[in-house]
Amino acid sequence: MTILDCKTTFQGGISKLDAEHHEHLELMQQLGEREAAMIELLGNLYASYTKHFAYEEAIMRAQCYDGYDEHQADHQRLLDEITTAMFHYRSGRQHDNAKVAKTLAESFRDHLLNYDQYFQRQTNTVTQVG
Repeated sequence: MTILDCKTTFQGGISKLDAEHHEHLELMQQLGEREAAMIELLGNLYASYTKHFAYEEAIMRAQCYDGYDEHQADHQRLLDEITTAMFHYRSGRQHDNAKVAKTLAESFRDHLLNYDQYFQRQTNTVTQVG
């Protein structure tokens, strides 16, 4: 099952961030395919997001990015979605891997399109001007 069409992603110009975005998509693909170890996969996605967000936020702070607070809040929202999914699996309230994978992939896509794309355009502008 393909949970997110790769055509909906973008290359923002910061190769490390683009590579990590691709890793996140691969992890989400595994969420939709693997019946076992869902909590482990969600944990791996959480760890990957946490590392990625720390790096991205460091770039934002270094560049005094004016959208930092809103962007960082959306990072926290994404992490909270994963934590909630993990809780629901542990408590036995969630068993639909495909639904969880689709929901997380859509949230990630929305973040890419609504936050990362704008941030990376701003970053590229600063880099080109500076």
